Amino acid sequence: MQASSQTMQAPSPVIRAAQTHQLGKMLDSHGVSTGKAYGGIGFGIVMLLFGGGLGYLGIPSSIVMTGFGLFLAVLGIVLALRSWNVLRSSLTVYLCEQGFIYSQANVSPQPFRWDQIQVWRSVTKHYRNGSYVGTVSVYKIQRQDGYRIGLDNDLQQIQSLGETICEQVARWRMPQALQAYHMGQTVQFGTLSLNQQGIYNGSDMLPWSQVEAIDVKEGVVNVKRWGSKSHWCKVAASAIPNVFVFLALVTLYRSSSRVDSSSTPR
Repeated sequence: MQASSQTMQAPSPVIRAAQTHQLGKMLDSHGVSTGKAYGGIGFGIVMLLFGGGLGYLGIPSSIVMTGFGLFLAVLGIVLALRSWNVLRSSLTVYLCEQGFIYSQANVSPQPFRWDQIQVWRSVTKHYRNGSYVGTVSVYKIQRQDGYRIGLDNDLQQIQSLGETICEQVARWRMPQALQAYHMGQTVQFGTLSLNQQGIYNGSDMLPWSQVEAIDVKEGVVNVKRWGSKSHWCKVAASAIPNVFVFLALVTLYRSSSRVDSSSTPR
């Protein structure tokens, strides 16, 4: 196991953390997107210079121009400083067989095992005049001890990294959730929960036989009741931990409920 962890180049503290927490072979790494960081620094400096010049020109005659120029200058400073901090953080995520290591400068590497974490996912596609311009991806990840991190577009290939994390967490969580369901237990997903009776939203229970459909539109999970024009429940997908597991379970339980009800003698 130790030899396999060393097949990929990584700082010794990262390798030791992977070995100590038995994360298995190190498979891949995702570091800071240096192109975006340098681009942010450059754009911030341009905003600072432009805003400062605009503010200077507006001093004799226009308070509005001066104020707007100062606003742009301050915004440029904030953007440049943030991008610089991201760049010097040396943030890197090392993917392993049983989890990943979160590493950044001047902080001890933090291990995250697939079977001990929850993921809050927010993926938003942006369009301008009908044309796709980019996707903003944010993944908030929490260990059982409450330690939480955030992964976003500052990292290279964030969408690929985020989906890999979600797939691995689902691989561990699905069997656990299925076992709990068949034992008659309730499986919790933030404000929503599931059991053999149906879906509970904190104040109301919707039996499986009354669940017509569930979908995700514009980042919102919608649950529809049979015969109702309005949605029984609407919750932001980013507010549901392991929402990908939740959706898979609802689809499975709803299908199982229909099969059971159709096979019951009348």
